[in-house]
Amino acid sequence: MTEKNYFIVKYKECGAECPIHLSGKLNHPRLEWDTFETNPNNVVIEKEYEFTVTDRQIKSLDFDLYGLQTKFVSRKFLETCEDLNVKFRAVPLK
Repeated sequence: MTEKNYFIVKYKECGAECPIHLSGKLNHPRLEWDTFETNPNNVVIEKEYEFTVTDRQIKSLDFDLYGLQTKFVSRKFLETCEDLNVKFRAVPLK
């Protein structure tokens, strides 16, 4: 096996735009894929996903990576992954 460099990324909260806990609701109670889907590119995504922040103190968001099982990432994060040839499947989230 070829050795690669791996890292653990720990989220660092830094105010309302990068909260330690993001309170909100996803517009669909269930995602169309399993958390540990082995072939994500084979999953047909038919729904549009929207996350509504319910914490009234949060007026805007400014983070690159957030979440435990389901990850919310910024366009900047995806561009970095693309630059490094990281394979991923991005599902748009409004």
